[in-house]
Amino acid sequence: MMTGLQDPQDNGKSGIHIHYPNNKKPTYEISKEHLLEVTSHLETLPQFQTLEDESLAHHIIYQSMVDKYANNNQNFKTNPRLADPRTRNNLLELMKDVYGRKSILFALDVEAWELDTNIVTEIGIAIYDPRGQADSLIPATIQLHIRIKEHLARTNGKYVPHHAHNFNGNTSYIMSEREAATLTQSLINFYFISAESKGTGCYLVGHDLKGDVKWMNSLGVTFPSQFKSLDTNYLFRISHGKENISLKRALAFVHIPFAYLHNAGNDAYYTLLLAMKLCDPHSRVRYRLDVLINVETYPTLTKEEKKERKNRRRQEKLEAIARGEHVEQKPPAPKQTTKKSNRKKLTCESIELESAIEVFDAMFK
Repeated sequence: MMTGLQDPQDNGKSGIHIHYPNNKKPTYEISKEHLLEVTSHLETLPQFQTLEDESLAHHIIYQSMVDKYANNNQNFKTNPRLADPRTRNNLLELMKDVYGRKSILFALDVEAWELDTNIVTEIGIAIYDPRGQADSLIPATIQLHIRIKEHLARTNGKYVPHHAHNFNGNTSYIMSEREAATLTQSLINFYFISAESKGTGCYLVGHDLKGDVKWMNSLGVTFPSQFKSLDTNYLFRISHGKENISLKRALAFVHIPFAYLHNAGNDAYYTLLLAMKLCDPHSRVRYRLDVLINVETYPTLTKEEKKERKNRRRQEKLEAIARGEHVEQKPPAPKQTTKKSNRKKLTCESIELESAIEVFDAMFK
């Protein structure tokens, strides 16, 4: 939903506004001089120089379609959450900004090490900028996947799937934590400060966004004191219950194909697509996104009820075995690990670069 997140705390030393998850200070402080150098270089690249001359096409037809959707939507009366004027008006304003091609969407995802979630291992960014392509049927997006050099050996796989090697975009960039933070900060400054100062709004997009913002703050990356955000997890909860919904379930619900989730680059891109779907009036009607799901149909079980259900299923299985009805399935044979199969797991190229400027040159030149 559109919100302005609070200004993080200041450490009183560098002038950088930051928030420390679990009372831990950021690993690095971003050098203002180096940040200025990287941001200045970004602005000189042809792709970004062109954006300065592009204006947003505010088509009245997009606005009218959202208005038509709202006027004909009976769920605004029957769904108690959408009947609330504040929630309803915020949703419609968000739809007009996104579906109306009026704002940039800056999707962010962070992956952390499962054995110590204070350690950031991957950063994913996906950006939709409507300037110059507001009429495009399939718009171009920027997709970026960063792996933190200092933590390459800290891989997931025990509790969280390990897909750091499976970015669906072109290339994964291996960077130091310091350079990754500087690169991310330069993009934030360009889209949230520079673009907005020239009349182009920007939304920070994420799925359960609060955690990603805290992780970035822990690296010294900051956001403006007031900025707009779009949390796809929250948007789903408007009509689909108070419980959080996983990105995987949300994508499947609106029929967005996906692969290799828990890769930060992939998650950022899929979250961007999900945000577009959730703000599209046609998709909201097609997938019944405004219909309040009956909590009796999808009950939330207590721990005791879950335990009772598990015991009941176990008992039903034992009774089926006693009647000779249950056929025990043999576990699949373990896959043999060979050099060939290991190569198949790598679905993208990884390049280690020393600086944020080198990454920008590799991506945009």
